[in-house]
Amino acid sequence: MTKLEALTVQFRSAVQRLQEVIAMPKNQIVRDSAILRFEIALDLSWKVLKNYLEDVHGILCASPKGCYREAFKLGILEYEEM
Repeated sequence: MTKLEALTVQFRSAVQRLQEVIAMPKNQIVRDSAILRFEIALDLSWKVLKNYLEDVHGILCASPKGCYREAFKLGILEYEEM
C-alpha cells in the first residue's frame, strides 16, 4: 500500500467518524467531539492532497494553503460559493 493509499483510507475513516458524530443528538461533549473530528479530517485532507499532487502531477507544496491553491488551479477541487 502506498503512502497516498494509506492516507486516503485514514481520511475516509475520519470523514465517516465526523459524519457519525454530526448525526448524534447535540450536547457539549458531542460538539467538542465534532470539532476535534473536523480538525482531524481537515488535516488529513490536505495531506492526501499533498501526496496526490506530488505523485500524480509532480507538484510540491509545503502548506495546506499552497496545496489547496494548486488543487483549485488544476481543477481537482471546485470552488462552491454558499
